[in-house]
Amino acid sequence: MLGISKVKSISSLWRKEDEQANIKKVSEKTIYIRNIKVYIQEFGEKESTPIVLVHGYGTSAFTWRFTAPSLSKMGYYVVVIDLVGFGKTEKPSWFDYSINSQAKIVIEVMNRLNIKRASLMGSSYGGAVACIIAGDFPNKVEKLILVSPVINNDVKKDFFINLLMFPYLGEFLSFIFTKSKTFFKLRLAVTFGRKNWFLISNNYIKHIQLPLKTKEGRYSALATLRNWDANKIEQNISQIKHHTLIVWGKDDRIIKANTGKKLKKLIPNSKLSIIQDCGHAPHEEKSEQFVSLVKEFTKC
Repeated sequence: MLGISKVKSISSLWRKEDEQANIKKVSEKTIYIRNIKVYIQEFGEKESTPIVLVHGYGTSAFTWRFTAPSLSKMGYYVVVIDLVGFGKTEKPSWFDYSINSQAKIVIEVMNRLNIKRASLMGSSYGGAVACIIAGDFPNKVEKLILVSPVINNDVKKDFFINLLMFPYLGEFLSFIFTKSKTFFKLRLAVTFGRKNWFLISNNYIKHIQLPLKTKEGRYSALATLRNWDANKIEQNISQIKHHTLIVWGKDDRIIKANTGKKLKKLIPNSKLSIIQDCGHAPHEEKSEQFVSLVKEFTKC
């Protein structure tokens, strides 16, 4: 059994955590980048040291609901972005949904907000976006924080993801499965470590499922998979010279923690922290421990 029966007993706690996570939010708004409405959240004072947070595949700004307020309490100006095609950002059919294009959107958001240089935090697919930015726009990055980052195309070997790559079959499967809460519970059970399955609440599923219920949401999710080209990140990652914190969950079943050890060797100025009893999302599963690691790292 998945242990999801625990969810109901913590639903009220989850609501309280959601409320607490939003206390320090300064604003949420959409800004036009290349005629695309891009959704952002801002926490803290704009005069403070900036840090930009980039979510992973299939998620949104919601994934940083614990991290962003905590960082603002530490004195940071925190900007959280919904990538094109995800969350509340628009999902245009003409966008190519490549990692490189997403990286350029993040840079343009920073420019629009007059952020000359910022620390950059990316989770999973967002980690791939962050690596591209660090490599192509090194002067825009102060420090780099990679949370279980994608660095190659190995994720595409997943059986279900492989099926989604096929034209027509992918459209059919995404239409069927995105209507099922059970499907999302199962996928999240793989994403989180076993001891953290209590986090898989109806509220959580709603935030992930809602954008994918639309035709545009399903299109952008499929287009991202079909334009997924991350092998070059692993090939070029040794060129990253920024001070880098790599955080991984020991029980990550999406991208094994051994990848973190490989990254530690490839990135010259890097530090690796592996969190026990944690899966693919340390910033959600072990939020307090994760923020403590970031606090210690950013003080160096």
